[in-house]
Amino acid sequence: MADKSCLIAAMKPRSFFTFLAIVVVILLSIASGILLWLIANTPLSRQTTQTATPVATIFVPSTAPAFASLLVNPEELEAYQRVVVAPQSRRFVHAYFSEIKKRLLAKTDLNYERDIQPWLGDEISLACTTIDIDRDPDNGRQPGYLLALATKNKQRSQEFLDLFWSSQALAGSDVTFETYKGATIIYNKTADNNWVATTFITSPVAGEQFVLFANHPKVLRDAINNVQVPSLSLQNSSAYQSAVQQLTQPKIALGFINIPQIAAWSGIESFLANSQGKDQIALAFSLTEGGLLAETALIADWNSTNSLVPPLLSYPVQTLKYLPTTSVLAVAGINLQQMWSEIAAGLANNDPLAQLFNQLLADIGAPWGLDLPKDIFSWVQGEYALALLPRVEAAAGEDFDWIFVAQRSPEALQGIEHLDVLAQQQGFSTGAFKLGEREIFAWTKLSAPDAAEKADSFSELTARVFGVRASVGDYDIFTSSIQAMAAALAASEVGSLSDTVNFRQAISVLPSPNYGYVYLDFKAAERIIERRFPLFKFLQASSQLIVERLRAIAITSTGSEAGVRRAELFLGLGL
Repeated sequence: MADKSCLIAAMKPRSFFTFLAIVVVILLSIASGILLWLIANTPLSRQTTQTATPVATIFVPSTAPAFASLLVNPEELEAYQRVVVAPQSRRFVHAYFSEIKKRLLAKTDLNYERDIQPWLGDEISLACTTIDIDRDPDNGRQPGYLLALATKNKQRSQEFLDLFWSSQALAGSDVTFETYKGATIIYNKTADNNWVATTFITSPVAGEQFVLFANHPKVLRDAINNVQVPSLSLQNSSAYQSAVQQLTQPKIALGFINIPQIAAWSGIESFLANSQGKDQIALAFSLTEGGLLAETALIADWNSTNSLVPPLLSYPVQTLKYLPTTSVLAVAGINLQQMWSEIAAGLANNDPLAQLFNQLLADIGAPWGLDLPKDIFSWVQGEYALALLPRVEAAAGEDFDWIFVAQRSPEALQGIEHLDVLAQQQGFSTGAFKLGEREIFAWTKLSAPDAAEKADSFSELTARVFGVRASVGDYDIFTSSIQAMAAALAASEVGSLSDTVNFRQAISVLPSPNYGYVYLDFKAAERIIERRFPLFKFLQASSQLIVERLRAIAITSTGSEAGVRRAELFLGLGL
């Protein structure tokens, strides 16, 4: 049957990747403070994990865009790794940690073993406290950053600060000392017109002492205000407390993300304007074979308080066998109709997260006059899979091809007929051709040659392919190009994404049953994320060794509890 339902395959990935980049970079921010070697084949024991929550949240405002905290001393991680790895690998572990320390202090005159290790405690926290320090739109945005290092030796840490600022003064810097509400703030402006500011402060909550670094003295003043007025701090945020209480597993790191603030940082101002202080994510990381496993909790303005029961998906769906090994992004599951119905019912219409989802879907469907939930999601009741893969000959803004695979059903056939009507209304035509031995249908638009160039050749018409469809067994495959269709058909015979080591490892650590999963080949997608999301450059600078070794990301949803949506995420790391 001729089919124009290649509408799905022709969807441009730009809008989807903008949202995906936000999610990916948010998750990477948690790794920014994790200084460890995670490639041994032996999982780390619970001796390196904690059940405590970060103390440094007392310094961070409740509106902070992002917060991440390592709850284990780096030396403990290194010592344990040197025990569990083979003797011949211990030298490599030590060299790896030495390289981390060297890179972190590359632009300073400090030595980790001499200046930091003697006093560094069991918490290292990093926060983006604001998207604009002075809140003046006329001079651009300057985000505020705060680094909090717990100290186990007050005298040694004070000596460290004295040494640090003495060296700055000797180098000719104009160092300023300021007393603010009982605390001493020391700062100077660097040659490249950036600020460096520090202070020493004791948390009144746990009595723990911290050395604070910031990129502006105002960030430290705000941190002191948060300590003296606890209601201003992240630690006393109801959303933070609700989310963190759901993260019960032992962990080495914890992070908290304010989605409206991150969205505003990325230019989606309406998201921040409509936020009611919700839409926030907490993540707790534990160590597992091959990488990090994160337990996540999402706070949002859900309409429904009922727990979502995932379809019984405890096995890789068969649609995966049509996704090529070159797939950059893969989404797979069962009963897309039910999944979307539950998501739509759970989100309030005026909720910023709902607005972001709805805008994303509208942007994707608009060029073809599609209402995705109505025209696509409503008939996908069986297994499904979606993938992006690099386009061989990419035009500007068209870096990727789409592949969408859906299990055939009576509802699917009706949906395809409906898409035929929509395609005709948009002026597309369909033609059948052979790809190998298989009949394929292409969705095209015809055009005549340019009159100035071929005035005598108007008998020729050019067909531009916007999408391709094929039926294989119990499945319908839709792609955005003939090349993508050829790759999908070949995958089932020569090897698919589900046969790769990275994919199998990522999926194997996710809980089962679940709603399905999203898989990202990070190395293949890195350039897209870098180009579309400015925060990623900060993460590259602050956690370069982690980003360099990140290979894959996989995530699945496991339902909700007490109004908090839960999911688990795997970050696959390698050499």
